Amino acid sequence: MGALTTTYGSGVNYTPWGAVEDMTMAISHWEQTCYNNRMQATGILLRTQAPMAGCPATNNELQLTFGYTAGANNGNIASQTVSDGASWSISQSYGYDALNRLQRAEEPGSAGWMQTYGYDQWG
Repeated sequence: MGALTTTYGSGVNYTPWGAVEDMTMAISHWEQTCYNNRMQATGILLRTQAPMAGCPATNNELQLTFGYTAGANNGNIASQTVSDGASWSISQSYGYDALNRLQRAEEPGSAGWMQTYGYDQWG
């Protein structure tokens, strides 16, 4: 019996530092990742049109946007927004302890939630 194969993505393009920049998806869509000047992902888009420069907010089926703490950016994601780029969005925020361990995750709003985390002396 022959093996079945499925291609989910092809035509992968990489940034100069080796991270995935964009790829063609098997469903006639494109995935595009945008980065800041520190080479941190600031957005991941599932697009209905070919990738464009920057992080365009149009023609996206799904848009993930990541925020980092201004002035104290140590690589921890401080916020995340999930949206379709047009009609709906959900935001989350994250807090960390002095050792950069996740301490709080929160989605504000009437149907929101919050989760806190604690650590013992062994982490």
